[in-house]
Amino acid sequence: MADQYEVKANVVKVAVGDPAGNRVARILRRGAIVPDGVDESTLKSLAGRRLIAKVTKRGPSAAEKAAAEKAAAEKAAAEKAAAEKAAAEKAAAEKAAGENTAAK
Repeated sequence: MADQYEVKANVVKVAVGDPAGNRVARILRRGAIVPDGVDESTLKSLAGRRLIAKVTKRGPSAAEKAAAEKAAAEKAAAEKAAAEKAAAEKAAAEKAAGENTAAK
C-alpha cells in the first residue's frame, strides 16, 4: 500500500497523472489527502518543506461501523417493504384483471 500524505500548509498545488502523458493540476487545501498519481519526488519535496505530512490510514471507528451497519439494515428493510408492496399491488392488479375477464 502506498503512503498517504495530508496537506499541512494552507494550500498546495500538485500535478496528478502520468509524467510522460497528460497531467492535471490539483489545488489542495489544509487537511486534504494528496491523491494518488503524484510523483514521489514531488511528495518528498513537499514533505521536506513541511507542506505535507505522511499519515497512517486508519480504519473506521466502532461508532462509524455501527452507523454503517444500521444504515445498511434500514436500507434492506426499506427494500424489502418496497418489494412486498410491489408484489401486493401486482397481485391486486392480476385479481382485478381476472375479475374483468370473468365478467365478460
